[in-house]
Amino acid sequence: MIAILLWSSVLSFLVIHLICLHLRLDFYQLATKSMTINSTNHIPVLFDAVLEQAQVCEGELWVDCTLGRGGHTEALLLKGAQVIAFDRDQQAIDESSLRLKSFIESGQLTIVHSNFSELKSALEEMGIQFVHGILADLGVSSPQLDEAERGFSFMTSGPIDMRMDRSRGLSALEWIKAHSAQELCHILRVYGEEARAKYLAKVIKDWVDEDLKDEASVNLSSRKPKDTLGLARLIENATPMKLRRKLNKHPATRVFQALRIAVNDELGALEQLLEDAPKRLEVHGKLLLISFHSLEDRMVKKRFKALSETPPPPRRGLPPPPSDPIEFEVALRKGVVADEQEKDLNPRSRSARLRILTRIRKNDGLGKMKA
Repeated sequence: MIAILLWSSVLSFLVIHLICLHLRLDFYQLATKSMTINSTNHIPVLFDAVLEQAQVCEGELWVDCTLGRGGHTEALLLKGAQVIAFDRDQQAIDESSLRLKSFIESGQLTIVHSNFSELKSALEEMGIQFVHGILADLGVSSPQLDEAERGFSFMTSGPIDMRMDRSRGLSALEWIKAHSAQELCHILRVYGEEARAKYLAKVIKDWVDEDLKDEASVNLSSRKPKDTLGLARLIENATPMKLRRKLNKHPATRVFQALRIAVNDELGALEQLLEDAPKRLEVHGKLLLISFHSLEDRMVKKRFKALSETPPPPRRGLPPPPSDPIEFEVALRKGVVADEQEKDLNPRSRSARLRILTRIRKNDGLGKMKA
């Protein structure tokens, strides 16, 4: 009798688990039913939250700073918005152009092959002063991570490249060769927040530079080319086993992040976007930024705070200096993160945070408001 009850409990648990899983899948399919995502390895992050916060109206003009494989862009288009989409990755543009061909042909979508740091000049060239919304999904897209030849992943063998735009700039391997161990240490510490930056910089620099040593006596053609898997193994072997057990991620994670940020000047581009984008918003226009690591999120949070709050007084006890009325407000101070359902279905969303800035008025520089 007890055995029967136990088996009945186990079967009930399995049935409930399967029903919950089915409901979670139905929930996600419902959230994306209006989209035609042909790329099976790409799921837009915080898809529901972006649409809920954007509140797109038909006929509005929006900018998607990171076209990628077009997930968020397509959602804006299906809401009836005119969209200008930026991307510096030509491969991403080629793939998205095919999938979104009908929107391009109708004139609803314009694609710009450029870094979003060029937002200001690109809009000026088009004769556009203000837009109703700007969206940026920062970081690396899933297809870029999945394609070994791009060099972003430490899980597969590929060239140590990491460039978003492969038509220009130094690859990550070339960057390491062109810079000193001290400079490499700096980016590991600042961009990767790597505690063992100095030691790892020396190990990596020595490994990369070994091809340059004793060129007269070594047959370089017989030496195995440096690749991402080799770099990852080098970092892993340079990490004590005791420390590896404490880490909740691969030992190479922070190093690859730092190199990618340096090679693509990601923080420099973000800084420029944070300077230019708010000024391009119409009244009630929104700037939505999705960040994936603390460096990006701190920059976004700091800039949004500066734009939405009265400047502090120069000294304690003194009144604040005269200033124009505040033009912006921040929605949801802590931003939006993925719920457990999305985290399970899309692991990339686990570190994502969406922050929203809304323009509530325009100042003319003379203290007058245009609401």
